[in-house]
Amino acid sequence: MLGAWGETSAPNLAIQLAVRHAGVMASVARKARRGAVAPPTPLAQPERRRAPRREINVDIVERTNGAVYFQQAKNVSTSGLHIGATLAHPPGTRVSLSMKLPGQPAELSIEGEVVARHPAEIGMAVRFIALSERERAAIAALVRPRAS
Repeated sequence: MLGAWGETSAPNLAIQLAVRHAGVMASVARKARRGAVAPPTPLAQPERRRAPRREINVDIVERTNGAVYFQQAKNVSTSGLHIGATLAHPPGTRVSLSMKLPGQPAELSIEGEVVARHPAEIGMAVRFIALSERERAAIAALVRPRAS
């Protein structure tokens, strides 16, 4: 399949998506400044998270349907994580994640499922499907509150 700039490869597709996304966001911003659209408002929803979460910036390699994406986790818990600054997959999409947590000697390979994406922000929430005891312990050690 040919894209706007020639043959579609992973780097070309990523550039095309980024350019398209930037154009859409600029258009929405112009309309908001003119008052043509209301700025997005967060939906008031009760907190549903059951596990403590820690803000973090960890590089992730995501594999989904034969494609590889380089992402960054914004927060993590023993039940899942939030990947920021990405165009989200539809809820229900299965993903394979590889990441190296700070202070851990080995990389973690975790299966997950996209459970949420919010129209007002870029990113997606991923629920871990099955964690080994080693993976759960590594994440729990990172999330655990530190003594001051």
